[in-house]
Amino acid sequence: LGFIILNGPAGPQKVPVVRIQVVANLCLNKRLVSGYSICFQRQIQAKHVEEAYLMGNTLWTPKKITVEGLSYATGAGFPNGVVEGITDINPALIRLDNAAQHYAKGIRTRLRTSLGTGIAWGGVGHWWRNAITERFFGTLERYGFQRLPSSMGNGTQDPHRAENPAIEATGKGIEWDELVQLVDVLLANYNSKPHTSLGGLSPLDSLRATMASRLGFWIPRPSPPYTASSPRLGVLILRKRIAGSVRERVAPYVEVGEVRYTENCLSTKYDLIGEHVYVHVPQDMRTVECYLDSGLFIGTLRCLDKGWQLSAHSYDDRQLVNALIRKGEMFVPAGGDPVVALFGHLEKKAIAEAKKAGKPKVSGNASAAADLLRRAGISSLPSSTEAVQPTNNDLALRNKLLGIKLPASWE
Repeated sequence: LGFIILNGPAGPQKVPVVRIQVVANLCLNKRLVSGYSICFQRQIQAKHVEEAYLMGNTLWTPKKITVEGLSYATGAGFPNGVVEGITDINPALIRLDNAAQHYAKGIRTRLRTSLGTGIAWGGVGHWWRNAITERFFGTLERYGFQRLPSSMGNGTQDPHRAENPAIEATGKGIEWDELVQLVDVLLANYNSKPHTSLGGLSPLDSLRATMASRLGFWIPRPSPPYTASSPRLGVLILRKRIAGSVRERVAPYVEVGEVRYTENCLSTKYDLIGEHVYVHVPQDMRTVECYLDSGLFIGTLRCLDKGWQLSAHSYDDRQLVNALIRKGEMFVPAGGDPVVALFGHLEKKAIAEAKKAGKPKVSGNASAAADLLRRAGISSLPSSTEAVQPTNNDLALRNKLLGIKLPASWE
């Protein structure tokens, strides 16, 4: 367990978050971790499995380490970033157990199609089928997480389990972003350590030796071509209608997540109004890609809402904010950043939960706030009181439209 620092009425407060969960992709041939993802939720979702493969197909760079004594070993890293010639990692087969998340549509269709791979699920209770993976996680626990004072252990009877991990986390000062750094360092270092099953070579060195071999053992699998209706890794495809009006001079646009998107490539094509298109929504949906039914690429469209342009956010973040606004539980000021407002909303509720508990206790809202920061790639956001406020010009224009006359001294 770790904690997040939130700004309450009495100042900064440490609020514990749910235990960090790790999804790792392990190559059974090279004993190599090709990619991973983490989450601060009660249960992982199918998107976290997809994020792990997306991380493996993204150029890796070392994280900025703020923990004293924590460092990368010599030669540590992940294939896509430290092994020359590795850019995409497309497995021929993905082996999964029978967790409910592994049967989700995102795994069965989108992940399989994006990687051009087969998927095999193991039999119920056949733990030995994943012996190599189980051994890997056992090593990661013994030499990593279970050595922390805030460890949850491997069960209620584990002597390594702290009596109260939440109190240990806040008392020892274990922050959530430090756990994120620890995961990256542990997995990167694991890839650089000699392995007995590889003849004393590290997984990364074994991969390099295979690629340099003259015997032709290494045949890289290219990424499947993507089309309008076939997704790329980490991209959500939505079916939308082009809206607009010639009579009212409303330029053509596409609405995604209750926000309009357009660009010059679309705004001048009034003949497309009423047509349905495929919209590709990436993890940062400030811009999206638009395709016609024929597969013709229209172009990249940008979000027209200035507030949503300020911070990176996902489709799930957008849906959550819209739902909270409709319920009247959250307000976003004109020109404000909805992501900052969402963080402020979660912060306020987490502080209230902590005050009610009276002692360090895991908070679901604090966990959601930490997950929001993790996806944004930052360790903190301004509190809700520091959210972007309307400028004087914005207020003057609003008052003029409402017919409100303010004293000259106020203006």
